[in-house]
Amino acid sequence: QAPIGIVDTSFQTAGRILLSDAYFSTTRFFRGPDNIVAPRDLQTGELLWTWSDPVELADGSSIGDIDHTQDKMVVCGWSDIFVINTHLGQTEWKTDVKTMNGSGGVRISLIEDFVYHIHFNKIPNPDYTYLVRSPIQHPQWDTLFSISKEENGGYASGIEPPVLWMHPNGDSILVFHNRQHNFSTSHPRGGVYAFNLSQDTLLWSLEGYNPARGLTPYVYDNKIYSEGNGVGCLDAFTGEVLWEKRFGIPNENTGSGSVLVADDKLIVKTVEHTIYALDPNTGAQIWRTEDAGSTPTPIQYYNGAVYYSSIGKGKIFGVDVQTGEVILEERSPNRSDFPAATFTWSGVRIDQETGYLYTADGHFVMCVDLKE
Repeated sequence: QAPIGIVDTSFQTAGRILLSDAYFSTTRFFRGPDNIVAPRDLQTGELLWTWSDPVELADGSSIGDIDHTQDKMVVCGWSDIFVINTHLGQTEWKTDVKTMNGSGGVRISLIEDFVYHIHFNKIPNPDYTYLVRSPIQHPQWDTLFSISKEENGGYASGIEPPVLWMHPNGDSILVFHNRQHNFSTSHPRGGVYAFNLSQDTLLWSLEGYNPARGLTPYVYDNKIYSEGNGVGCLDAFTGEVLWEKRFGIPNENTGSGSVLVADDKLIVKTVEHTIYALDPNTGAQIWRTEDAGSTPTPIQYYNGAVYYSSIGKGKIFGVDVQTGEVILEERSPNRSDFPAATFTWSGVRIDQETGYLYTADGHFVMCVDLKE
């Protein structure tokens, strides 16, 4: 383990872990504009470089999303997009949506060699919303899909960045949610869209779909799983609703990255203290485990179990996919010296080849050998 900061061990909230083949990285919150991105060597934890942009980012808390592809790291600061060379730790290019008379979304997605982002003509009640993308090599934002509040029945659109589904015919399909809100009636609704990138046309859309009030859909075996207000399954070819599952507790919704298919089971981690295994084809419940920690951070699969950090209990949990048994429930080993050390917002990332789990406890970033 190594201090989140450069040398000190004072409490520093860290953002989510970013894991690549060559490094893992965290972002620091509420500590000013310096050294807010800090990649480390996978095997030793040695600090490789640090990155910041004091002109555009006053603090790591300004970072809404971060991702990587090949030798590039992409940082989203809402309206600001930064592309960083991961060999040098230097900014290759950056853009600011505000200079284009608009505002940017909090999240991005990277698909192949493109950065996908959402632009609005204004916030919080946009008249126009745009799904845009730029090559990761240089800034050239092109609009792929747009929707206006007027043509959408008065609902302001909150498009989320897409995921990719490859149609069996070879077409690339972008699948994304539209978290909409009618500010006049204070009514929210969800929507799912499938945009044929190869044909530059909308394949299908589904409005008023409650599970799509979450963030990013999950695509598996030609099915789309939407998480948020419960979980639902759509046919990727047509958008037909195959099944929906509502949970028993009113606040038992899901967060981003809370579903995945493993060992022929759809694992669903709610933001409450429950985790489910469902039949991916029917939604039938296979098992349900309570007292499994509350978390909005993504779940990760490794060797027959899913792992995640718990916000409420401040622990790392591991749950057996076959039985739902909690096989790991550990607090930070640093609590005796640093009582505030808890596993919180960083979540976990797992190297599938080594079985190493990377996380942070507010004082240290660390690597845990799951095989031990």
